[in-house]
Amino acid sequence: MESKFVSKKFLNDFKAHISNGTESIRFYNDEYFLKFIKKEYLNQDRIYTIERLDELKHDSLVTPEFLLYDRTGTLGYGMINYRDFSFIDTIISGSIFDKTDKESFERRKELMIKLSKTIDFINNNGFAYYDIYSKNILFNHNDLKLIDLDGGVFKGHKNQETDYESAFYFSSHRIALFTLAYLYNVDYKKFQELFSKRKGFLEETKETLFDYLPYNLREFFKYSISNTYSVFDETTKCLIDYDYQTYLDTISILKRTK
Repeated sequence: MESKFVSKKFLNDFKAHISNGTESIRFYNDEYFLKFIKKEYLNQDRIYTIERLDELKHDSLVTPEFLLYDRTGTLGYGMINYRDFSFIDTIISGSIFDKTDKESFERRKELMIKLSKTIDFINNNGFAYYDIYSKNILFNHNDLKLIDLDGGVFKGHKNQETDYESAFYFSSHRIALFTLAYLYNVDYKKFQELFSKRKGFLEETKETLFDYLPYNLREFFKYSISNTYSVFDETTKCLIDYDYQTYLDTISILKRTK
């Protein structure tokens, strides 16, 4: 992979991004997005992960175009700036009971299937991506891009003390919860809260819902809202099976028994 030396002259063409992450400082221009990872997070495991990311060749994965370095060593990486894309959370209203027409539902479903298939591809290539949340997922119409892939682990290695097996279990649960929540028009955190014992739907509400669902979708639903980090490998298939009528019927159940 190409490397680029970072100097004041090099950065003259870039603007500072107003929203930096906990672990990084970012710059951008019309062509590239630069991610400088803070020293306390840039250990050898993270550098190893970054240097191998270009092995993951998939249309929905935004991998590094070049590494960034100075006299002290590696600083981060640059990736293509998809400035015509938006964050995926702009397609949801944030309320599970908002009226949703079939076209809107099918749009969310198509994007979530694409996201789940992208994670399937990652898993099949010995990589576990555990940083699944809305600000790392971009979309434009039916096109989807997953960014910040340095938040992942290659099989047989660690990243920030996270081993591959732990990351794989976490990723399996997060992608199930994230995609199901988006079908229901809400963020994954809010969705899980709605089904928590403490401040969500009553237990009889959930049982009525589970009794209605066919076995595979019932298991998908139960797994998604649980706190169990076991592996569930049927997320993509279940998303395909989750049709608009099922969505409407389950919303009716939740409205009736809340």
